[in-house]
Amino acid sequence: MAYSEMRDVRLILRGWSDPHMSDDPDYTPAMLDDAQIDYAIADADSQINAVLRSIYAVPLPEPIPDIIVTLSTNMAAVIADAIYRGSREYANELAPARILWARSTRILDRIGRGIVQLYNPGEGPEKVGNESVVINPYPGDIMLDTDVYPRGNSPDRVHE
Repeated sequence: MAYSEMRDVRLILRGWSDPHMSDDPDYTPAMLDDAQIDYAIADADSQINAVLRSIYAVPLPEPIPDIIVTLSTNMAAVIADAIYRGSREYANELAPARILWARSTRILDRIGRGIVQLYNPGEGPEKVGNESVVINPYPGDIMLDTDVYPRGNSPDRVHE
């Protein structure tokens, strides 16, 4: 199940018109067909899941935290706008889509680093952990002092 809904993505896209592309104020990315908006939502959700995967089993179960719904909607709108624009650049860094993308990715990064919590303590799904697993198929020590210091000049060696 997607974290955001097509109608919410279209609601954001309705306000994004570019006078350099058309004088018609109704000529907006909201004109994209359903398949293109669905693709943008799936793309946004996969990027969100890539970050959340280190913390939770994904996709998240119902009810989805509001911040995830908002991030999915905003990121999908920006991706849909990129589909709509094709290779046309934004006029400057203050374009609404660029600001929204930067804000969304900053929040998602903070969630991924554990700075922002999705659930209150004791609520939500169990965390899957964020631990590294080290597998050493080599039967001995991977690196010996003699490998690094072949002449016996190891700083670990006590000289008599």
